[in-house]
Amino acid sequence: MKKTIKWPKILIALLSTIGIVDTGSITLKNWGLFSSLSCPGINGCDAVLNSPWGTLYSNNQINIPLSLAGLITYSLILLVTIILTLKIFPPKEKLSRFLWWFLYLIS
Repeated sequence: MKKTIKWPKILIALLSTIGIVDTGSITLKNWGLFSSLSCPGINGCDAVLNSPWGTLYSNNQINIPLSLAGLITYSLILLVTIILTLKIFPPKEKLSRFLWWFLYLIS
């Protein structure tokens, strides 16, 4: 049985967790669930949140901040890392071709 080094996966999981906390707090601030964030810089987080590039879609009822895309991405990276680290799926020789390519593309 082939031994694999787990520390790169642990590092990826740690960094993606930090990304989840960061983008999650910015998303919640944008939606008004956090009153303030401690961001460095002259204008802090508001400069990013209120810029034309800070929103994916916005109208009077719906506001989808760009940080939500980051939150989803970091969450998927963490999920795939956990799945690959815990070896929830059997080795690639036993997976169907479609599932293996799907896992390859998202990892």
